Amino acid sequence: MTSTTTDRDELAGVLRAAHDTLRVERRRVVDEREAFEAFRDRVSAIPTRAGPATGTSPLRGVGTGMGFGAGVGSDGGGTAGIGGGCSQRPGNGLIAVRDAYVKTVMSVPHYEEEYDDTYETSIAIEFGPDLAVALTQEPELAEPYKRALISKTTEAIEERERFVEAIDLEQKSLDRAIKRLLPITEEVMSLSQNPLANLEYGTLDAYRVRTETLEQNCDAVVRRRQDDLDEVDRSLRPDETVPDVATYLYQDLSATYPVLSTVALIGDRLRDLRRTIEREMIHRR
Repeated sequence: MTSTTTDRDELAGVLRAAHDTLRVERRRVVDEREAFEAFRDRVSAIPTRAGPATGTSPLRGVGTGMGFGAGVGSDGGGTAGIGGGCSQRPGNGLIAVRDAYVKTVMSVPHYEEEYDDTYETSIAIEFGPDLAVALTQEPELAEPYKRALISKTTEAIEERERFVEAIDLEQKSLDRAIKRLLPITEEVMSLSQNPLANLEYGTLDAYRVRTETLEQNCDAVVRRRQDDLDEVDRSLRPDETVPDVATYLYQDLSATYPVLSTVALIGDRLRDLRRTIEREMIHRR
């Protein structure tokens, strides 16, 4: 088996695609964080109706549902009840909230591509069904609802801040793996292209030992990579919706685990190369 330029490009392409994916995802999460910050500022300036809130309490069962940040979340039936019951015409405060949300959160560049949902669905996912009902069916924006909305918006901001930090950890891990794997790939290609039939027995044995060393180097990359993935997962506490961060980040790529997939391909080539070398050594005895 001989390694070719196509092999090298294939391996490098997997890692390059992962790198590009992280860059795009980070930009999107930062855009969302800034959009929620702008939304919180606008909500803070909206006047509220005096007196106790009526209808469903926004403080029962309200929570964000975005999981890792951009693109992750399950409505979990979160829109149930919205649009039902005795809906009243919203007051100016609730209209202002809606306008603010549409002009900030729903106006990020990737919103249509990533979500493409309605205001009612989006706020149910982000803030929970109870608060969503209050924001769409109450006659006015009562002070308790406003406080709950600001609190949940702050949670959405902090969630995206944590996700940006996790993406940065993943980027460092990916860059470190690329730095180690690309030279290994180049060396495997170089070893494979040498005409083994023209080499002396001692040189072949040196090549065989070198393939074993390169396999050990790949194993070290895998161990470090697994430790890095575990660290990122611990920082975000994945749930049953998305089993781990890599599955979420790289779900649209050909390899959900790009580093481990690349190591597996390199390992296959190394084993094939070592067997070829060993056969050639047997013929020299």
